[in-house]
Amino acid sequence: KRTLYRGDYREWTHVFEENTGTTTDPVWEPIDITGWTFLTQFREDLNRGTIVCTSTTTVLDGPAGVALEVLSGAQADLLPGQTSPTVKPAVFWDLQSTTDGKPRTWKYATCPVMGDTSDV
Repeated sequence: KRTLYRGDYREWTHVFEENTGTTTDPVWEPIDITGWTFLTQFREDLNRGTIVCTSTTTVLDGPAGVALEVLSGAQADLLPGQTSPTVKPAVFWDLQSTTDGKPRTWKYATCPVMGDTSDV
């Protein structure tokens, strides 16, 4: 689960692997993501609703299948605020590769958003 804080810079490392073994005897090998492009968005609902903010995902080590996702503080500041101490708003996130015109969703989550009181 990925909890977000409104206005806070965050980064996540993603490793892309595939099982070249079996279900009972898995062998995880990196997927070469050299040259891949990604789209990462946070939306207000699951039906391709309004985009709340976006993060940037770039390849760090293509042959090892490693990418870095960055949510800037400016983009995170667009997240909904928490107005109740007991109820947290949420946004819906996914990480999609868009290489060669063949979109593929690799990861997705419902992300609770914590409010903040400091304004930097």
